[in-house]
Amino acid sequence: MTRWGALLILLIVPGLAFAAPPPGDVSFRDITATSGVTFRHTFGDRDFSKILKATGSGVGILDYDGDGDLDLYFVNGSYLEEICDEAGKVNEGATNRLFRNDGRNAELGTITFTDVTEEAGVGDTGYGMGCAVADYDNDGDTDLYVTNYGRNVLYRNNGDGRFTVVTDTAGVAGPSSLNGFVKWSTNACWFDYDKDGQLDLYVCNYLAFDPAFNNFYGPEGFPGPSNYLGQPSILYRNKGDGTFEDVTVKAGLFRKEGRGMGASAGDLNNDGWPDLFEANDDMVNFLFINQGDGTFREAADETLVARGQGGENTAAMHGAMGDFDRDGRLDIFVPDMNYFSLFRNLASESWTRMVFEDTTMRSGIAAACGQYVGWGGFFFDYDNDGWQDIFVATGEAHRPENEPNLVLRNLGNGKFKDVSLSLGKRLFWERRLSRGAACADLDNDGDLDVVVVNIDVKAKGKEGLPSVLENIGGNARNWLTVKLIGARSNRDGIGAKIIVTAGRRTYVDEARSAVAYLSSVTPRVHFGLGDAEAVERVEVRWPSGEVQVLEDVSVNQLLIITEKVARKGGGR
Repeated sequence: MTRWGALLILLIVPGLAFAAPPPGDVSFRDITATSGVTFRHTFGDRDFSKILKATGSGVGILDYDGDGDLDLYFVNGSYLEEICDEAGKVNEGATNRLFRNDGRNAELGTITFTDVTEEAGVGDTGYGMGCAVADYDNDGDTDLYVTNYGRNVLYRNNGDGRFTVVTDTAGVAGPSSLNGFVKWSTNACWFDYDKDGQLDLYVCNYLAFDPAFNNFYGPEGFPGPSNYLGQPSILYRNKGDGTFEDVTVKAGLFRKEGRGMGASAGDLNNDGWPDLFEANDDMVNFLFINQGDGTFREAADETLVARGQGGENTAAMHGAMGDFDRDGRLDIFVPDMNYFSLFRNLASESWTRMVFEDTTMRSGIAAACGQYVGWGGFFFDYDNDGWQDIFVATGEAHRPENEPNLVLRNLGNGKFKDVSLSLGKRLFWERRLSRGAACADLDNDGDLDVVVVNIDVKAKGKEGLPSVLENIGGNARNWLTVKLIGARSNRDGIGAKIIVTAGRRTYVDEARSAVAYLSSVTPRVHFGLGDAEAVERVEVRWPSGEVQVLEDVSVNQLLIITEKVARKGGGR
């Protein structure tokens, strides 16, 4: 089937027969100033003059101390002699920062955080890009992997509020150079590609960046990605003993000159094995289909996710996965520098053939987003109406010009509407130079809050401050959040498919940690349920093959499900 033939396909999906109800009284408020989050992003000076500086960084949302409240880890840049202007040096000695969630402050009326970077031992001083959070050693607490321009870092959680650097022992620092220049890692993704119960690690590498090269007459302001060779991404297999091995070539994933910005994992063809989507900058994207034998097959062209809606290469940032049309198939949303891509999964009912349709234009996303540069973008049901909406963090790529972030409401009929300006008193009128972003229920009140990393130098006193956006009123409708504890599967249950039936409607999602550009979230899975007053059924299909069913589940709760382990002889 040709790409254009696929675009002409029109399917009637049962879920789309139910249009989303009108939005309730939902808004967001920026609580950064009162939250105790004092992190400021820096790229070493004030000169927005290199692609390394412009790439920005991400955020991790994790429960590092196991108290049930989600904490924030911000990744920072630093002063590098070879790229920064010494005369304009700022924030010398800046590091990544970890903020502990102290819950809601009754006096202030907002969520508050405390900087615990030093006592936790996670203040990496490298030139940071992203982070990936997960329990890689299955010991019950969340570990932290940081990607850098240069050496990456793995922090093992000790379970006592502190972390230990185990990078060398684990063997995941990455090579010192790739394609002749310093290794530049961007995003990382934890997933169990071989389903052995141990989380493996896929690390995106980006450009063979030459700091000395410049294009003094280029209209972009500094050389873009096409001026550099790429660098191959790396798959590390978790051996279960605290060490990892590089299996990139063996797994069929080696691409010498990829320009990986973000990778996400999910079972796109419903065969029980996690596939891998890699968003690349200024070239085709990759879609690696898991063959179930330790290898992958690249299939981006044949499934029509390699390029944008016009058949062009895009400056893709990350592929966020979710079931926006509620047909039980995972779709892919890709922010980029053009009109973005919303790839709707058209896999056959028998799942024998998988192909995607680019619905960016028809859905209204192109019209809403085409004037902006998209970075951190993800699916989230901000109003709990049962339809996954979209958040996009925006900001110019080659100039320090700020742009407004966007919320696109899913109308339930295949279309999205920009509702940003109705979600808070001038909140989304404010323009920032945003990069990484993620969402989670920071105050455990049943609706999804948003955290955005900003690298702006023109924000009038807010230079480099993140945006912590609290959801107000999103919990007026019902919801269910699921936290998994694996036994034979990995402890976080990453890769498990969760099927929720509530109010005679069905919702499907997966536990994952790599959610958006350079950013990661502890894998709790949130479902908006609209007006459903009870959950008839929750089915979990664990990576181990175990299928677990719960019935008559109450709404509006954090539901913790522990994987059952089959007894000897096949009993339960």
